[in-house]
Amino acid sequence: MLPPLVSNLRLFFQEEVLFFAKTLFIMDRTENDYSAFEKAMDEQRLYRQIPDFTGICLRIGADPAALDAVIYDELGYRGQDLVDFYRRCENIH
Repeated sequence: MLPPLVSNLRLFFQEEVLFFAKTLFIMDRTENDYSAFEKAMDEQRLYRQIPDFTGICLRIGADPAALDAVIYDELGYRGQDLVDFYRRCENIH
């Protein structure tokens, strides 16, 4: 049997490793969503058929709130503002 301090440290490190793994998964998922959104906007031009950010997120399987936060951090725009900008550039109302 391990002393309580060693057991507690072992549990602490296991929890930290699990937290780190979850964080990496979330970051990877968010990067994939961001990449999918970029492709949806630039290559597939989904904004032509789907006028709202949430609808585009649903189509590509992304979490709208998480992706919106990433877009804001990266570009300084909210997701819907970006979709509106794309639509304005092509005169889609």
